Amino acid sequence: MSIVMKFGGTSVADAAAFENVAHIVANECDAPPVVVVSAMSGVTDSLLAATNIAALENVFERHRTVAHELLDASRAT
Repeated sequence: MSIVMKFGGTSVADAAAFENVAHIVANECDAPPVVVVSAMSGVTDSLLAATNIAALENVFERHRTVAHELLDASRAT
């Protein structure tokens, strides 16, 4: 039977946190886990507070930064 592993908020706040999640998931040996990832820390609140697309630019920039950091780290290994 698979295990469901849900991560969100501060557990996916930045690239280091995503790497920690990846290590946790990789160490699940009994069966392939089902992984659910929700919004990064503060994103849900930002989306609710946003009144126009310009207000979301900082949120999108955080996601771009984390993605670039993870891609750069994976290329280095």
